[in-house]
Amino acid sequence: MSGRIFFAPVVVLLFALIWLYLEALRLSLFWNYWWFDLPVHALAGVFVALLVFWYVRRIVAKLSWQALTLLAIVSSLVAAIFWEIFEFLFGVTFISSSYTVDTLLDIVMTALGGIVALVYVVILRTNEAQHAGDK
Repeated sequence: MSGRIFFAPVVVLLFALIWLYLEALRLSLFWNYWWFDLPVHALAGVFVALLVFWYVRRIVAKLSWQALTLLAIVSSLVAAIFWEIFEFLFGVTFISSSYTVDTLLDIVMTALGGIVALVYVVILRTNEAQHAGDK
């Protein structure tokens, strides 16, 4: 899989996430709209999984796709859990009656983002295999 084609979405997502997060903080979107952090978590899951796919394939080229898939999704989950701990420790979040549900939903959305990244990678691989067969 071409490193440039694969790495470009990672860079775009990183800058999109930084911009979206900073704008959400500036405009208090996380506090005014309870659901606003859900797409941000999903995008973060896509970013983490794509970053893991890209990095691991460059370093450990012989890792099976099953192992790589598991690693990317688990990495998304771990990133989500660490982010939730960060928010709690630094007072970015507040405890309410829906805190547990919100936290679990954030983690699920991040994992779903990891799955979206997996689908993207499968589509890239399929297209690449088809183009290789055309030559």
